[in-house]
Amino acid sequence: MTAWLWLALALGSAHAADGWTTAQAQGRGAWEFNTRDFGSHHPSNGRIAATESLYFGAEAGALAFTERSRHRSIRWAGRAGALFVSGYFAHLAVHNAGVCRHGCR
Repeated sequence: MTAWLWLALALGSAHAADGWTTAQAQGRGAWEFNTRDFGSHHPSNGRIAATESLYFGAEAGALAFTERSRHRSIRWAGRAGALFVSGYFAHLAVHNAGVCRHGCR
């Protein structure tokens, strides 16, 4: 498989993990700080899934758009952005799961 397919898979996995652990954290009594995205402090599982899917679609679309460029620097910038975003959402998933105990932010 090509690089952008692997990156899209990483993006999708990170978004799925973040959505799943967000729903689990809310089941334990947590609430969302970022109310702009979800609309309330206690969004439904459907709203979480829809928001994560929307973000994934936009990010995968941007990655596919940059991969079509004939300029190497634009392709690598898109790949770096996708890696950064997937790492960020993986970090959010770890934080939601309660794995990091050292006050990770």
